[in-house]
Amino acid sequence: MSKLNNNFKRKSFLKLKSEIQTLFYKAKKIKNPNFRLLYYFEFNSQQSGLKLFVSAPKKFLKSAVNRNTAKRRFKEAFRQNCHQLKEISETYNIKIFIGIIQNNSSLIKYSDIEKDLILSLQKIYIEIYEKLEQNS
Repeated sequence: MSKLNNNFKRKSFLKLKSEIQTLFYKAKKIKNPNFRLLYYFEFNSQQSGLKLFVSAPKKFLKSAVNRNTAKRRFKEAFRQNCHQLKEISETYNIKIFIGIIQNNSSLIKYSDIEKDLILSLQKIYIEIYEKLEQNS
């Protein structure tokens, strides 16, 4: 039985202002009741890989403790369920940027985050796979 490599290193987070701006300007959006997911992918990129941006705005969660808890939950749910996107990114040399922004004023349960995030990541995976088939 092979062990899934679901590590998500610190370098896998979007930190550069230029990368974050690229995500916001060029991204497609998926809306959920709990969060908004932005995604952008580029084929034949020099730097393949998966990068994540997570935000829990002060507008929705006033307490820093709650904002940090929300971000940790989003990151963990993503880390546990991003293996398909990681695999396709490395195999086909695709750069994928994903942003998760909370748009709910209450702290969301991890199970709800994970359920919605899995559906959103599957939509992204299907779209990338369809584009790959068109280009072939």
